[in-house]
Amino acid sequence: MTDKYRDLLGLESAKVDLILLGIERGMDSGEIASQTSVPKEDVATIEELVRVTAHMRNPSMAPVFE
Repeated sequence: MTDKYRDLLGLESAKVDLILLGIERGMDSGEIASQTSVPKEDVATIEELVRVTAHMRNPSMAPVFE
């Protein structure tokens, strides 16, 4: 079995899960990077992915076409 996060982001699923937990809890990206031993740039990439995909997790943000 392959690790889709390793293939896409170069990070193990467990690290991505910890980063997402930190983002969810409102932690600073530097603190997340420090606590997960992941470069701050990688944390910033995941933060950006969370930001640009927010509409997929919140249907009320999706555009309405009439």
